[in-house]
Amino acid sequence: MNRRADAGRSRESPARGKPVDELSTVFPSVAPSAASARRFVAAALRRWGCADDFVELVLLLTSELVTNAYRHAASDARVSVRLADDRVRVEVRDSGAGELELRPLDTNRVDGRGLQIVDALADLVVASTPEGPAGGEDFRISVRADTAGTTVAVQGEVDVATAPALRDELYRLIDQGTTKIVVDLGGMEFIDSTGLGVFVGALKRAREGGGEVELRSLEPAARKIFDITGLSSAFTIA
Repeated sequence: MNRRADAGRSRESPARGKPVDELSTVFPSVAPSAASARRFVAAALRRWGCADDFVELVLLLTSELVTNAYRHAASDARVSVRLADDRVRVEVRDSGAGELELRPLDTNRVDGRGLQIVDALADLVVASTPEGPAGGEDFRISVRADTAGTTVAVQGEVDVATAPALRDELYRLIDQGTTKIVVDLGGMEFIDSTGLGVFVGALKRAREGGGEVELRSLEPAARKIFDITGLSSAFTIA
């Protein structure tokens, strides 16, 4: 099955007739492949001189497509990134059968948001900004409990590989009777639909026991994903 997304490129188009530039590689059907695919695509885009905000957009699309292939096709995935004129195409090929299904948004579900994100963002053209360093690859969770409550600080990328650890920690706190959890996301460098599902699941679990999960310090890019998927109204975001 092919999963692809196109995005306008945030720099001047190459001259007419310039050869198409394309890179392709295969990633195994394992959870860490989503992060590996993001690094592969990021390297290509930065070599082509794309701006940071544009790279951020394409990396989110890449992560969603690779995660979809891993979770639903259970096969190796070939990721291709192609530059032609003013467009970047990211294509993910796998051996899975069936058709992609765009589900209606439902803030009560822990899944089903990945293709909604792709559908909302794939045709955006992003303005140029100065380039900066790539995000880090480390993922860390720290918990601090005091008289004001319990704060969970997240650092790094939250995707299909790292989300289970965050889910387990949040569920552990809820199950041991913590009624209010504040999740500090100031150090979160990336989140995809798998990460969103973790927060939805934790919020539902907490509210079933009369508790609450509050999110703090969301960066603008992460807040945009919550807005696109309708989750900004479901959470208390400070």
